Amino acid sequence: MQLPSVRLGIDPGKVQIYPKSVVEGINVYYVDSVAQRFKTVSVKLEKLLFFKKLIAAGE
Repeated sequence: MQLPSVRLGIDPGKVQIYPKSVVEGINVYYVDSVAQRFKTVSVKLEKLLFFKKLIAAGE
């Protein structure tokens, strides 16, 4: 099974091509196929000093 891909930030020039949802006050932009492939997607933020990384898991 393929895992969803996530990253921090979005290219402002491409923001209109992605559907948007607001989850707990956070703007989430996603590709349509994510909603078709996964019932739920959990995203976790890991921080180490000044570095931040998103980790996604889908069901």
